[in-house]
Amino acid sequence: MFPTTSHTAALDVFVARPGTPNRLALAHASHLLACATATAYEAADRYSGGERHAGLSVVHLVELAKVLVDTALENDERNALAET
Repeated sequence: MFPTTSHTAALDVFVARPGTPNRLALAHASHLLACATATAYEAADRYSGGERHAGLSVVHLVELAKVLVDTALENDERNALAET
């Protein structure tokens, strides 16, 4: 069993390097969200009824977050092209 830690303490383990370009961070976040979607689908498929609905709601929420990240990434790429 893992020891209980605060959310802040858990974040201390994973920190993006200072100066990481936004485009790279957004692309990586998009990939992580795609993986989370696949994992949530797999988990939801093992249940039925309310538990399955709860799992699929997680899929929906992660997909919504991915849309926001992908939109930000597309906007960043458009802005970069406009500046050239």
